[in-house]
Amino acid sequence: MKTKLTRIFLASCLAFIAFFSCKRSDNSIYYYSESRDTMAPEILPSVPTPNYIYSTGATVTIIGNVTDNESAKRGGKLKTMRIKLDQIEPSNKDSVLKTLKDVYYPVDGSTGTTYRAIYDAGFHSSMIYCLLTLTAKDYANREKIVTTKFAIQ
Repeated sequence: MKTKLTRIFLASCLAFIAFFSCKRSDNSIYYYSESRDTMAPEILPSVPTPNYIYSTGATVTIIGNVTDNESAKRGGKLKTMRIKLDQIEPSNKDSVLKTLKDVYYPVDGSTGTTYRAIYDAGFHSSMIYCLLTLTAKDYANREKIVTTKFAIQ
């Protein structure tokens, strides 16, 4: 009986040590803290390139990377990523005529991802000027906005 109690006691001690030694500390590179988050997300668009002219009927592919860091050595935590494509009127201070695509890309909780969206341009008789707006926000409410203009002819 004494041996059985000793084994139960030792197993309990080991479980206690294992549980508390696996807890993430504030110094861990994987521990996220909104109060320490000093960096806004980064958006690196690949496609479309600025001022590119697509042919009418083309499929416009929107591709790039979004990342977030809490600091130079710690990964961050993305909250939202929005991809918005508007038809604009360049002769009127780029006023928005209509929204062609507006989607929130799933990034919640990640430190980074590759985003991809598609817009079928359809057939048009005249030039359409477009403004792509990419917006990323992290859990510290730091925001990054990147815009790209292109056209469909």
